Amino acid sequence: MGASCRPTTWWWRTGANRQPRAPRLPGEDVFQGRLLHSRGYRNAAPFKGQRVLVVGMGNTGAEIALDLVEHGVRTALSVRSPVNIVRRDVLGRPAQLSSLMLSQLPPVLGDALAVLLRNLTVGDLRRHGLPSASVSPLRQLREEGKTPVIDVGTVQRIKTGDILVYPGIQRLTSGGVRFTDGSEHPFDTVLLATGYDAALGELFPRTALPLDERGIPLQLSGEGALEGLHFVGFDVRQPGGLLRTIALQAPRVAQRISARQANGGRHA
Repeated sequence: MGASCRPTTWWWRTGANRQPRAPRLPGEDVFQGRLLHSRGYRNAAPFKGQRVLVVGMGNTGAEIALDLVEHGVRTALSVRSPVNIVRRDVLGRPAQLSSLMLSQLPPVLGDALAVLLRNLTVGDLRRHGLPSASVSPLRQLREEGKTPVIDVGTVQRIKTGDILVYPGIQRLTSGGVRFTDGSEHPFDTVLLATGYDAALGELFPRTALPLDERGIPLQLSGEGALEGLHFVGFDVRQPGGLLRTIALQAPRVAQRISARQANGGRHA
């Protein structure tokens, strides 16, 4: 069995991306290569001369794949679902600013313009193994909390064939991976860019928290038994990124704490 780097819990970390999400893959027990989560990736040096499969086409997976291929590593991506991809900037305007502007429009109009902009700037990538999501980047962020891939050069490398794209994984084999289309290819390393979870239930094992289906808090500040507990930086459905969300939420929390102290409440 090859080397496996399974994530462990880091109890002092909090946030929407607290705990690495690493799904179990059929055939892990026979795979002779290395299996690790993207959390363990630092640079391309340890992978020199290898064949690396990056599993997942989020921003992390796309940027790791690009970094690997730019350093001469034979790299492929496994992408099982349609994706939303946007350019980092269009005519000098950053994607985040465009998303903020479009989010101010009525959803139907903003979504339509977001799809139009995506199609004009990124194009149809189906022949490269990357079908576009059926919903707009804005709607996917708003409803699923899923950030679109902000392309910094990966798409061009896919178009030129420097990064190959395969479908989802059926199982690992002793020397590589068998994909859902029946094809099988050799790999030395399988790198899981499969995301993170907040895992708040582990931090509060005996307390019922107001969480959505993804385990993300439904409110900024706790009520009742949770008074004094604040969830800053968990709202992944807002345009502009988490740092912008934190900047907007922090003053609200500070005001709530100040008001509570002024009313004689105990500071939690």
